[in-house]
Amino acid sequence: MGYNSVAEGDSSVAIGQGSSSSVDTGIALGSSSVSSRVIVKGSRNTSVTENGVVIGYDTTDGELLGALSIGDDGKYRQIINVADGSEAHDAVTVRQLQNAIGAVATTPTKYFHANSTAEDSLAVGEDSTRDVEYLLAMGAKTIVNGNAGIGIGLNTLVLADAINGIAIGSNARANHADSIAMGNGSQTTRGAQTNYTAYNMDAPQNSVGEFSVGSEDGQRQITNVAAGSADTDAVNVGQLKVTDAQVSQNTQSITNLNTQVTNLDTRVTNIENGIGDIVTTGSTKYFKTNTDGADANALRRVKTVLRLVLVPLLPLTTASRWARVP
Repeated sequence: MGYNSVAEGDSSVAIGQGSSSSVDTGIALGSSSVSSRVIVKGSRNTSVTENGVVIGYDTTDGELLGALSIGDDGKYRQIINVADGSEAHDAVTVRQLQNAIGAVATTPTKYFHANSTAEDSLAVGEDSTRDVEYLLAMGAKTIVNGNAGIGIGLNTLVLADAINGIAIGSNARANHADSIAMGNGSQTTRGAQTNYTAYNMDAPQNSVGEFSVGSEDGQRQITNVAAGSADTDAVNVGQLKVTDAQVSQNTQSITNLNTQVTNLDTRVTNIENGIGDIVTTGSTKYFKTNTDGADANALRRVKTVLRLVLVPLLPLTTASRWARVP
């Protein structure tokens, strides 16, 4: 109906100048309107992609009678003065859409619940669950049982005791409170510790949690680590190499001491258990001691005894000069 309008499809309608309906049961309403899309039954789930949200649809629940077009590609019309829809297949007005958005913005529950019955919790993904509060569970079969826990990935798990625990990565496990398992298959194994003994530290140590990037069966390197500056910073391999070089230099210096020790203080104190096997050099003529203690060798006394013994024997020897004791 209308100048130059064409209705080619079976039971199709074209109303308006230059309108065209080329598919069966299609309707082209208004000048230059075109109805040319073939409607087939099908369905698609709503999903989130890198480019945004893909809206799902389902046209398998009834008979499809065709499409109504009020324009053409690049040529559109508004549909105005539409009453609010009341049934599932009614058109929705802008007012209804605004009310729906406003309800989401003002609801006491801040996040939508999917497989989660607790307040302010989010569960997204097939069989992702949780009933505890203030959590995030995202990914298929992800389970968060600890309050304020976070689980992201396929089959990740945050145990009930792991309050504030975080597990990120497929099959990651946060088994302890305030601890983090990062990466596929990573697990926390000890959690926070109190008064534990750390390697090469005399004082007891404390920690508030654990950060794990692997498990007992598989470890990861942590790369691109800046050199640490504070006592609790991580140390990188570059810093360790500098320390090794200094230790090697000190070891060489100690080796070069050989048998000489110079510039000692005027005393040596607290020698444990005495000195054994003193080896003298050619320039060492005697040792002088001034002690009366047990097991002491006082050479001055030996000299006195020799004088008392040898002097009376001098007349009896023909070579007494060698036996003279000063």
